[in-house]
Amino acid sequence: MAGHRGMALGVAAMVAAAASVGAAATLIVRTGPSLTQTVGENVFSRGIGPDSRPVPRSGGIVGLAAGKCSTCHGADGRGQHSGLLRGPNITYSNLTDSRGMLLSNGRRGPAYTDQTIRRAVTTGRVPGGGRLSLTMPRWRLSDQEWAGLLDFLQTLD
Repeated sequence: MAGHRGMALGVAAMVAAAASVGAAATLIVRTGPSLTQTVGENVFSRGIGPDSRPVPRSGGIVGLAAGKCSTCHGADGRGQHSGLLRGPNITYSNLTDSRGMLLSNGRRGPAYTDQTIRRAVTTGRVPGGGRLSLTMPRWRLSDQEWAGLLDFLQTLD
């Protein structure tokens, strides 16, 4: 009888330990960035895709943005100022503000959706059909790179 009780306690201890490890593993997954966000952070901060190659672009002034979003928009997405160029605040809450994106001059621009953010990044077109400045490169993003970039932008608030 004592042997069965000891075995039962041993099994209970293993189950508790496994549950504890499972909970810890779950906690780690929940607190760290997702794989998609990591892809997006690499696109934004380093200008590289999941294959570790530079993200290609078309349009814009070649060489101006040094191949990454953070050059003009800052590491936090709130905009960089360099010389005459001023990168706008592209935090997700600013881009998608229903009153319109707050511009550095205090005016409001268009309000973006996920779809129109992608169109602006890849074609230079803004909501309403206008064009972004040629200082903004037009990035050729794969679906995976775009999904990652959008996920990452959503963390910049």
